[in-house]
Amino acid sequence: MVADASQAAEHVRRTGRLHPRYGNGSLMAAARARGIADEPGFDDPDYCGCVIEVLQAVMRYRETEGFHVKDSLDYKGLPES
Repeated sequence: MVADASQAAEHVRRTGRLHPRYGNGSLMAAARARGIADEPGFDDPDYCGCVIEVLQAVMRYRETEGFHVKDSLDYKGLPES
């Protein structure tokens, strides 16, 4: 999902348009492409473990592949599809 968001961000940077499947390059847009489940609270240990795994995956991806984050200072923003 991180790679999909990065691919979408690059597409937005190159074309100025939303990626047809993964949207604007945010992790949220990439996640929504897969469907959204009910989100448990932080009192659920399994959910907390998942959040930690996602954050670690983002950190690893940024270290190895680079990452075009939506919130970078030069991001102009596009509306969600």
